[in-house]
Amino acid sequence: MSLPNLTFLDLSQNKLSEISKMPVFQQLRVLILSKNFIDTIENLQELPALDVLDLTDNRILKMENLKGLNNLRILNLSNNLITALDLPYTLKSLQELNLRKNFISEIRDNISLPAL
Repeated sequence: MSLPNLTFLDLSQNKLSEISKMPVFQQLRVLILSKNFIDTIENLQELPALDVLDLTDNRILKMENLKGLNNLRILNLSNNLITALDLPYTLKSLQELNLRKNFISEIRDNISLPAL
């Protein structure tokens, strides 16, 4: 699949159970994967321009595999199964983080979010 100018992709309300290896979408800025069956954040490293990631209403257990998303400004992980706020690397551009309706009982001290 070759969509070199794609900037917005909405795959919400489908039956996705994983974030499969995506083609290199160099220009993709907004990725919406809400209301699926995804349990792991993965395979996003090939999206260098990603600015907004919406994974609302999935089955995600951990905040992981976000390293390298240096342009990510908005991350929505509301209504998942996350139990700890744990982010061992810096998301330097992140300005909005939504973790509403999870099961967070622990906030670890390794969080570095300079833009928040």
